[in-house]
Amino acid sequence: MFPEARENQVSYARPAGLIERYVMDDRAWSSCSCWRSHWRDLEVVGQFETALTPALVDPLKGVRFLDGDVDVLRYSGALVYDAAGRETSAPLRLTGNG
Repeated sequence: MFPEARENQVSYARPAGLIERYVMDDRAWSSCSCWRSHWRDLEVVGQFETALTPALVDPLKGVRFLDGDVDVLRYSGALVYDAAGRETSAPLRLTGNG
């Protein structure tokens, strides 16, 4: 499937109704994974491949990536929206580089 670019974002349609979206602004980029589904429990698992050291700030606030003592990059906490548009934070867990 080809990506769809619009203004400051690009979207990819993936299998199982997933839409993967990346948005860039003046300060940062953000990613969004959108499922149109009725799942009650969902766990998203990922693996970081980097020379930086990941450190969990807080399960609801995200992960910092360090080069020694220097804070280089931050992966903020995940937000979840339901069909009614209500927002809640989703906890993150860090195990090694995953």
